[in-house]
Amino acid sequence: MPPSKESRGTSWANPSNKNEQQINSRIILTSCDTTTHLSAGALIKNSNYFPTFRGIYFAGHSAGAHLVAKLLSGADFLERTPGSRRLQAAFLISGVYDLREIVHTYVNDAVRLPEEWAVAMSPLFDDYKHLFERKIRMYILAGEHDSGTFKRQSREFYEHLLDVCRTQHMYFEIKDRLDHFDIVENFANQDNFLKNLVVHDVRKHL
Repeated sequence: MPPSKESRGTSWANPSNKNEQQINSRIILTSCDTTTHLSAGALIKNSNYFPTFRGIYFAGHSAGAHLVAKLLSGADFLERTPGSRRLQAAFLISGVYDLREIVHTYVNDAVRLPEEWAVAMSPLFDDYKHLFERKIRMYILAGEHDSGTFKRQSREFYEHLLDVCRTQHMYFEIKDRLDHFDIVENFANQDNFLKNLVVHDVRKHL
């Protein structure tokens, strides 16, 4: 994990996977567990070392959105993690939420994910009822020029969250004129919609 970036009172931590091209199904499982522990450590660290710390936000793009969604499906993880009550919102961008669809595609040539594991590892089939009490805001986003699969899975995951959480804290948008990559690549631009969405949420709720 590279060092955090701090600007105007905001701290950013960006986990990365340098071995992405050599990943396999066992590493995927380990990555989910490792990401959980990394996030837990970040929560604890920020709670201990920043007295004025007020909120935690998660964000993930593509496979990263899958990892964040799996992380938030763990009610036990949230309960036992000090500082988790500061979790405000999550931004899931162009995510993969049903892994069954990649099992018989070329994408799985490198991953080698067995079909019997796909359901258990898919956020679309997880229970998120615990998010209702926590009032965690979930932003499910995709680009207009994303593939049909990304857009459909984003919509299906949003509908799943609405169904199990029964809360108004879920948001869904297919953003015009953006594809799978430039939806996040232009984040540093002043007029980037994703950046402005994050800033708006922070200003409104913190």
